[in-house]
Amino acid sequence: MFWKGARAAHYSPTGHLVYARAGSLLAMPFDLDKLEVTGAPVPVVEGVETSFISGPAEFGIAGDGSLVYAPGESRADPRTVVWVDRQGRAEPLIDTPRPYWHVRLSPDGRFLALTINGANLSLWTYDLARGTLSPLARGFHNSHPVWTPDGRRLAFNREGVPHWQAPDGSGLPERLTSREGPFASGPWPRSWSPDGKNLAFHGESPDTGYDIGILSMEGDSIPQVFLQTPFNERGPTFSPGGLWIAYVSDESGQREIYIRGFPGSEAKRQVSTAGGDSPRWNPRGRELFYREGDKLMAVAIELSEDPVLGKPRMLFERPSIIRYDVAPDGQRVVVIDESESDVPPKQLHLVQNWAEELKRLVPTAN
Repeated sequence: MFWKGARAAHYSPTGHLVYARAGSLLAMPFDLDKLEVTGAPVPVVEGVETSFISGPAEFGIAGDGSLVYAPGESRADPRTVVWVDRQGRAEPLIDTPRPYWHVRLSPDGRFLALTINGANLSLWTYDLARGTLSPLARGFHNSHPVWTPDGRRLAFNREGVPHWQAPDGSGLPERLTSREGPFASGPWPRSWSPDGKNLAFHGESPDTGYDIGILSMEGDSIPQVFLQTPFNERGPTFSPGGLWIAYVSDESGQREIYIRGFPGSEAKRQVSTAGGDSPRWNPRGRELFYREGDKLMAVAIELSEDPVLGKPRMLFERPSIIRYDVAPDGQRVVVIDESESDVPPKQLHLVQNWAEELKRLVPTAN
């Protein structure tokens, strides 16, 4: 069962599931033996600091049922956008702080596609030469922008459905799929093949979690499964030659980066060695970037039928490097700078004996 906007669920020893939504705490009776909800959600605390971008809600429940929380509201963390070179030297790109969420560089490096969180996730473009930020898609939840190889369109997810549109805002967003296909949620666009004929994405299935699919622009507009296992696979990214896809999988027990042959090869190699996320190819080829915690890593790769992988090396370490993209020359990355967004709360409220109040507000069957 899914509750839209629910974040940071905690189990209370009183027999409740407590979670945050839009600056409030809600509670539901929960049967721990059956692992199921037994009643409707009820608001129990108003004014709790919550980030509706990154998800954290500043509260905790102790073993005796006491509650501690940071007073506040649902907020969007302001961030800036910076260039970072291979030595970790940063320079501002967009100084005005906004709640930026996704960032993608156009193939020629002249524009950025950005999502900005507000009432919805809206899609914008930024002209690097002129320093202008222009709206593209608003009024719906728009996320995961991906430029076509020729830079003439942006694919993105709108309310769970892939669309695309010209980046100058001309025309209306057009749906890319005739129907959803084998995925319960998504698909979220991640990468185009170099010839523009295939769009790689990840979607979610009820039985196998996150899986990787391909949408062919020459087919019937129905997403098809590319990789589906009992593990979670996400973040597919085509190599510059289009014959390999880098992706993230937790099959080893933690997230690691792998490459797999495309379109139908079973050949697979593990790239990262100590965890990895967010793979991005160097547009010039022969190198793959990825995140290892706060580190940006790079691996030299000679792609052939039997790829030769170099040893991962750290380029730089930077707090909260999560969302980034690689410049066309491969010499620097554009980063949404989150280093100043997670400010510790200035005040905490402790509510002792909250367990009794919770049981009064939300009675359980026990």
